[in-house]
Amino acid sequence: MDLEEKLLVKGSWGPREESARQVAERWLAFARRLAALEPKLLGRWGWAEDSMEDFRELSLDVDTLCEYIEEAGTQRSETPPYERIDVDLGFSFSLWNGYLPDGQDVELWVTAGLYTQVAGLSNTVHLDLSVESEDDRRRWLELAEEALLALVEAWEPDHGFVGTHPMLDAQDRGKREPWVGAVTYLSPARGALVGSGLPGRVRETRDGGVVVSLLESDAVLPDAEQVVALAAQLRSMGALAPTPTTRPQL
Repeated sequence: MDLEEKLLVKGSWGPREESARQVAERWLAFARRLAALEPKLLGRWGWAEDSMEDFRELSLDVDTLCEYIEEAGTQRSETPPYERIDVDLGFSFSLWNGYLPDGQDVELWVTAGLYTQVAGLSNTVHLDLSVESEDDRRRWLELAEEALLALVEAWEPDHGFVGTHPMLDAQDRGKREPWVGAVTYLSPARGALVGSGLPGRVRETRDGGVVVSLLESDAVLPDAEQVVALAAQLRSMGALAPTPTTRPQL
């Protein structure tokens, strides 16, 4: 993994209509799990008001989060009464941990509550973890698998991964097919298709899904070729079928 490259933690799922309050409840559950992993860098969230130095911290309670999501995460008409439009696209918003020092910057991007059946759109949550030094790389890799599991428990995605852009660029995916990463999560129906003989560690999650990890004990990332090879194995098992356009999970 090159320095000055982001480590990505991402989950995706198909249509699932949810209110701003339901999305806020999921985000709060996710935030609490992240804070338990790394209180300083994953324990506060907000946005930059006028400049990167002007950080506005968001109070982590359901009412405040719900208000933020309704304000920042919806599209509204340009004229009074400014009614919400494109309701089936759900809520899209971003947050930031407010840290400018190199290697401590984390961004969160969310689209949730989307229930359109347009094939090119899906619900997603992803964290961008900045890597500027060897210490950053090691810190994030030690937390990466648990961060993905925190995402899985809070958001109930169809699939998810921990990886880098070169890993993603190396994969020849079909439309709506899951990404595979250094760590890959597959929902229960996908996990049921996973057979033996996979590299790395394979374990079942609390929801009945499966996590496949290529991370070594000393927090070394696999190369893109290893990830592509794993993707080929999972695809041959049927575990990388496209995410449905009619329901959240396979």
